[in-house]
Amino acid sequence: MKTHLHKFLTKMAEHHIAKSRHHAAKAEHHEKLGQHYGSLGEMHKAKNDAEDPATVYASISKAHAETAEEHKGMAEEHNGMAAACIKLAKTLAEIATGQWPARKAAGSSSGDELEPTAVSAVVPDNPNAAKVFAIPRPGSPPLPEKANVPREFRKFISVDDDEE
Repeated sequence: MKTHLHKFLTKMAEHHIAKSRHHAAKAEHHEKLGQHYGSLGEMHKAKNDAEDPATVYASISKAHAETAEEHKGMAEEHNGMAAACIKLAKTLAEIATGQWPARKAAGSSSGDELEPTAVSAVVPDNPNAAKVFAIPRPGSPPLPEKANVPREFRKFISVDDDEE
């Protein structure tokens, strides 16, 4: 499980790094387009055309600048996600190799010693076990008075030690 999780986190970090590069490239592309349309707007403003393309180019330039800023934000966000994945993968690797400080303090080497071996070690006995009973649904067959279990297996489902 540890190996699988480490591999997953490594792949996620690679994914976020690739997405960050993608968004950085898109941001650069939109910045250049914004500058281009801005210069076209300035050129047409100087000509004073009747249709006023300067306003159109200025709005296109502004839209590209806004898109570039969005892509920069996405690139930063993916960088943060990649850093978090890398940090978690390193921590997992430290845990797996016994280099994690909490594990060293506990005197554990693999971490498997910290896992419970029996459910009763984690969950206490249910004091209300005798109060648990089945509620049959309408139309279902009636519940049998005694469990229909072969004699050799009755001890496994018995509640009292005397019952066989």
